[in-house]
Amino acid sequence: MTVWASIWPLKGRELLQAQQVVSEVTHGVTIRFRRGVTTAQRVKYVDHRADATRYFKIRSALNRKEKNQWLDLMCEELVDETVKNLLGG
Repeated sequence: MTVWASIWPLKGRELLQAQQVVSEVTHGVTIRFRRGVTTAQRVKYVDHRADATRYFKIRSALNRKEKNQWLDLMCEELVDETVKNLLGG
């Protein structure tokens, strides 16, 4: 399924706080709230300007303020070898 998302690299204090919960977190992704998002899923990010595709493993999904409006996904960017294995290549 395709959804709008905002993605950002975690840095400084934000990264340290996220890593206290999940050590591999490198990026945050925000999407509109939807039920069923789990850590078994991945985020595929297509950057059309750079003609690049990146993949992120969801490490946690946080229902912002428990209002069922936004999900903040704490993710780990997957490196080339991990992506190849994930895609069966």
